[in-house]
Amino acid sequence: MKEGWRDVSAAIKACAEKPTEKSVHQVRTRCRRLEALISAVLSTRLNAARLHSTGEALVRPIKKIRRAAGPVRDLDIHLSLLETIAGEPPDEDAQKLKKTLERQRERASVVALKEMERHRPKVEGRGARFLDAFNDLPASEQELDTAALAKARFLETAAAFPVIRAENLHDFRKRSKQARYIAEINLRSAASVRLAKKLNRVQDAIGAWHDWDVMMEEAAEILGSRRTTLLRNIQANRNKAYRVALRIARQTQRQALRDAS
Repeated sequence: MKEGWRDVSAAIKACAEKPTEKSVHQVRTRCRRLEALISAVLSTRLNAARLHSTGEALVRPIKKIRRAAGPVRDLDIHLSLLETIAGEPPDEDAQKLKKTLERQRERASVVALKEMERHRPKVEGRGARFLDAFNDLPASEQELDTAALAKARFLETAAAFPVIRAENLHDFRKRSKQARYIAEINLRSAASVRLAKKLNRVQDAIGAWHDWDVMMEEAAEILGSRRTTLLRNIQANRNKAYRVALRIARQTQRQALRDAS
C-alpha cells in the first residue's frame, strides 16, 4: 500500500514539474493502480470504518487528477499514431492535423497542471490519513489474495456485458482494467501474473481500437468530411483494430464465464 501511494505522489510531482508524454502517462496509470488497490482493500475490509472513510476521501482527488490528465494523454497517443501514417514528407492534411493536435495538447496541459496543483494538497493529506488507517489493521489483514480478487472482479465484468459490441467495448475495457490492476498488485503470485497478462492483452487490443476511433472523430472535425487519403488511412486502421479487439474481448469473456460455470 505504501509503495502504491509513493508512486502516485512521485508521479504527480514529476508531472507538475514537466508534463512530458511519459510523466502524464505515469500519472494516469499510477492513479488507476492506487484506485484499484484502495477498492480491493475496502471490498474485503467491510468493518473498518476509518479505513473506508479515509480511502473514499482519498480516491476523490486522485480521480480528478487522473481525469484531468486524460485529454493530454489522449492527444499524445494521437500524435504518435499520426506519425505512423503521415508519410515523409507529411502532406498538407497531416501537417494541419499535427499542428491542431499540438495546440490542443498545450491547452489541455495547462488545465491538467492547474487541477494537479489544486488537488495535490488534498491527495497528500488524505493519503497520509489513509495509510495510518491501513497500518492500524492487523498484519494478517494487510495481505490481499490478489488473484482471487482480480478474478472475481473480471468475472463480474464479463457477466455484465451479455453482448460485447462497438457501443460498449470501451466500457468493457475500463471495467476490465480494474481487475488487471488488482492482479498486478502482487506480481510474486504466479496466478496474478497470468491473469494480468491475459487482461493486458484485452486492454491493449481494445485501447488500440479506441485510440484510432477517437482520432478519426478528431481528424474529421479538423479536416472536414471530405474523403482525404489521411482520413481513409485512419479509418482503415480503426476498422482493422476493431475486428481484432472484438475477437479478443469476446474470447476472453467466454473463457472467464466458462471457467466459472
